[in-house]
Amino acid sequence: IHCPYSGRVPVSTVARLVGELTALSPRVEEVVLADTLGKGLVSEVEEALRAAAGSSDRPLGLHLHNTFGYALGVVS
Repeated sequence: IHCPYSGRVPVSTVARLVGELTALSPRVEEVVLADTLGKGLVSEVEEALRAAAGSSDRPLGLHLHNTFGYALGVVS
């Protein structure tokens, strides 16, 4: 969701990377989006999930850090 080097990851990049990843192999069982910095707002996480869901038929997961208290809003 947010990269420590380049900032917020555009949803177009999320969609492209998820599509490329799942096209690599049918053995890719799940795609996990991560917000390692814990900076992702609920709306940003939702946008990224929608982009990922539109690019793959694989189950999606989230890896969130609650650094700024945002992660609790995503899971509630």
